[in-house]
Amino acid sequence: MAGVVAGWLLALAWRRRHGGALEPLVFDALQVALAAWSAFALLTLFWAIRQGLLGEPEMQIAGHGASAYALRWFEDCSDGPTPAAAVLSVPIWVYRVAMLAWALWLARALLGWLRWGYESWSTDGTWRSLRRAPRPS
Repeated sequence: MAGVVAGWLLALAWRRRHGGALEPLVFDALQVALAAWSAFALLTLFWAIRQGLLGEPEMQIAGHGASAYALRWFEDCSDGPTPAAAVLSVPIWVYRVAMLAWALWLARALLGWLRWGYESWSTDGTWRSLRRAPRPS
């Protein structure tokens, strides 16, 4: 999903630099495509914030029927001593604070991106009229 947002910003930058040289029909089609891409990118960001703030962290726990909610251990048989295991664990509120800080940063950055994006989208006009050839008399 990050590629959707990155691609959207790159497409707007391309539009800002090269949009003035396009034919009217291509220009208008690009404007519609960029508007749709903008809506999809904003929905993607909304979903990412929602998952980060309201979702559970993915703990990468797999195997032997274990999950993030139920750990199932097994005892391995081996000759000699086994290496010592260590776990670093922090409370869930540390994750929540980190996600809140990221969401606040993203909201602040998004305001600048939207302003820049609209300026890029509207450079050289927002719509071009299609001119028809005059009818022969």
